[in-house]
Amino acid sequence: MRLVLLLVMRVSADGVATSGNCAALASQGECERDPHGMAQSCTADCAGLLHSAATQGHAGLVRALLEGGAAADTRNHQGATALHFAAFGNSGAVLNVLMSAGAAVDARESSQGATALHFAAFGNHTDAVRVLHEGGAAMDATDDGGATALHTAVSRRPTSNAGPPASRSSD
Repeated sequence: MRLVLLLVMRVSADGVATSGNCAALASQGECERDPHGMAQSCTADCAGLLHSAATQGHAGLVRALLEGGAAADTRNHQGATALHFAAFGNSGAVLNVLMSAGAAVDARESSQGATALHFAAFGNHTDAVRVLHEGGAAMDATDDGGATALHTAVSRRPTSNAGPPASRSSD
């Protein structure tokens, strides 16, 4: 975590920490100087760091990266945005930060056309589903196979009778 913060924060001559510009930090080779390999996916706009912070629920770091110049809708190699990662990580706080920064709530990733809502449903993350719904996500959005988030959630349910005893019939 310390390394990531070093990429986003600079200390001025008087010792006051200030937000740095992601592109400037990357162009200065900060990503390449990572001895632990934690920032290998860092690009000029800090997309790798933004996606990692979103997945792990670090709302403060996501906010700092956005203030430092990272684009809220930057996509990875499969077309997923930080909103997809935050939904998969079930982080309502990060979802709110990203939506406040203008992230497209119904952006579709390119491998299956899934939205962040599909990602939340896949993980059975009801908090993330609620936040996305409140943020205006289209509840009827379909992926490339025609499935809505509800279809995704239902397909992830266990099919055995392994549920709690109160939910099973005693006949």
